Amino acid sequence: AKVIALLRPGDVFVFSGGQPHTALVVGDGINVSAYESLVPAHSDAMDLLVQSNCGKSHWKSCWMDDEDLDELYEDVVDNLQKALREPDLDRRLRVRLQACARVMRENGDDYCQELWEQEDKGERRRRREEEDSGSESYSSADEGVRPAAKKAKAEPVGKQEPASC
Repeated sequence: AKVIALLRPGDVFVFSGGQPHTALVVGDGINVSAYESLVPAHSDAMDLLVQSNCGKSHWKSCWMDDEDLDELYEDVVDNLQKALREPDLDRRLRVRLQACARVMRENGDDYCQELWEQEDKGERRRRREEEDSGSESYSSADEGVRPAAKKAKAEPVGKQEPASC
């Protein structure tokens, strides 16, 4: 182990789910913990995210389902774009979010890069919304959750490592 932390009641801890980790609760009291995906607004964290489902970054048994990973990328792109449209966004945070978007554009897999290309053209579509409500048009001026892009290539058979790994 690189780090072992002992916590007292009331302490809060956060760590990247992209790295091997274990949390152990010891004691007689009530212990509450939750597990959520957290990607800090930092280019290194975003680089780790876009390496998901790559053998060099994640043990294959921990890979996400391809559709779930694609939906996660869609959500991240949506939230980055929404935050970057905020006129009163702190300048330091804007710089960090722009760096995260750049990492996704340059280091993301083919689908991640396609999402950004379609976002730039104002043509991006959300697959899950199209399935729920039929075909709807979208322009980049629309607010809220947006429709998804379609994959440019056929889905691979089984869990194979993406070409970008």
